[in-house]
Amino acid sequence: NHRASIHLFLKELQRENISYVWLHDYNNENLGDVDIAIHRSSFTNIENIVRRVSSSINFRIIQILQHEYCAKYFILCKITNGYIEYLMLDICSDYVKNGRVLLKAEYLLRDRIFNNSFYKCNPLVESEYIFLKRSLKKNWKQNHLDAFQNIYKKNNYQQLNEFIKYINNNLFEKFIKSVEELNLIEVNKIASRLNKSILLKTFLRNPYYYFYYKVNNSLRIFKRIKKPTGLVISVIGIDGSGKSTIINELSTALEPVFRKVKKYHWKPYIF
Repeated sequence: NHRASIHLFLKELQRENISYVWLHDYNNENLGDVDIAIHRSSFTNIENIVRRVSSSINFRIIQILQHEYCAKYFILCKITNGYIEYLMLDICSDYVKNGRVLLKAEYLLRDRIFNNSFYKCNPLVESEYIFLKRSLKKNWKQNHLDAFQNIYKKNNYQQLNEFIKYINNNLFEKFIKSVEELNLIEVNKIASRLNKSILLKTFLRNPYYYFYYKVNNSLRIFKRIKKPTGLVISVIGIDGSGKSTIINELSTALEPVFRKVKKYHWKPYIF
């Protein structure tokens, strides 16, 4: 049902003539967040677009978090016969991370491929996205390594030399050897070095984008301070009335909706 709802959402984007790509993990059986890239011109109106599209498939927006100046995280919800279904959509224009503009929206959408019922990235663009995202998080997983190797096997390992723009020759050779052997342990051993090299080389290649990011992200942070997100729920009752049980159940129920859930126990008469 979760995958079917995502496909419906993407189908509605197509009906609205929104250029998009599902960035990766579309073959993963255990879907969590769905990473989607759209054109910059559409991103300026993304909240209204998501509101219209989600309404057409009977979902409601219950949370919006802008975690980068060009990326918003939407949580949609639908209740059917007492069952709650969530859709978590991470929608961006440019792919940015750690103060770097890494992949522009035009590049992510370039030569996109229609795959049965949705658009996905050109395989080589997708592999670059996987490489950057996992290396900057310093956390490669087996499904990411499998997907990366599969893409390059199909392309006879063509264009791997393009990764020299992110890492030096020695590190490049170690990474490629680990990919060819599907050696997840070795990839994660060098992940910190990949991270540092990507950040340094990206900055040196175009310092302007670093300052462009800082200015735009400062505006995002100011807006978050001015209008913070979140929800405060107070549970009040005498000892033994079941407050802890309710709080624990609420925490579990709200976990998909909020990135963090904090609990505080305040004693009476403190305030």
